[in-house]
Amino acid sequence: MRVLITAAVVLLTWNGSAQASAGWFEFRSEKANLIKAPDQGEVAKFILKVKVGQPFALVAEGMVQGRGASKASKFEPEGGTWIFDDEFFNFDFPIVNPEKTSYAITLKASKPGTQRIRFSGMVLGYQRRADFMVEVTEPGPAPPKVSVRGKLTYRGAPVQDAIIAFHFLEAGDGSEGTTTAATLADGSFSLGVAKAGAYGVSLSVFGKVADLQNPKTLVPLKLPPNYADNRTTPLRFTVKERDAMISIDLK
Repeated sequence: MRVLITAAVVLLTWNGSAQASAGWFEFRSEKANLIKAPDQGEVAKFILKVKVGQPFALVAEGMVQGRGASKASKFEPEGGTWIFDDEFFNFDFPIVNPEKTSYAITLKASKPGTQRIRFSGMVLGYQRRADFMVEVTEPGPAPPKVSVRGKLTYRGAPVQDAIIAFHFLEAGDGSEGTTTAATLADGSFSLGVAKAGAYGVSLSVFGKVADLQNPKTLVPLKLPPNYADNRTTPLRFTVKERDAMISIDLK
């Protein structure tokens, strides 16, 4: 059994205009679906279903609500502890920019079974606990890739030796990732993406194109830098369920 103590601080004052009357934790998960169990009591109960090797995060957010206040607000708790069995769970990806009002743990299940993760924390003098029943199953076979074939040209001329990358733009389960391929001498490329949907296409290497004055000579292709960034590239395409053919002609 392993205990992770994330933090412990002492808070002596409440800065709101009205004296706080209640403190508690709100829980959420990242990269997994968190279900509230029907039998709730003094200890909050949740159900979580993940696959072996699937990373996920649990976050406990400190909350308070003042007397007469219409809504609650985030609040920095006095302390919080996550308890889990390290024979079943390993630490995984870090939480980006964690808030002072929350305690987060990032784990990956190492084998199948049903295991409990517990949280105990204190906010505004209130001791709060929660149990998370995690159902871990073996991952199924990976779904077949969606084939994408295409051609990259610049003003009609083929672009070769470019590194083209497809970035999934829709909300997914984290398995989509980024798929890359290099263009051949005729500008053609082929790759397999995880699923159908909307994709942004970037060029991490712009490649080479025939010189307009001397077509037998290849010169580096020059494009604005936003084409190399998946967040700013203007290239957007939709990949269908069946094999897709995509022509990209740069101007």
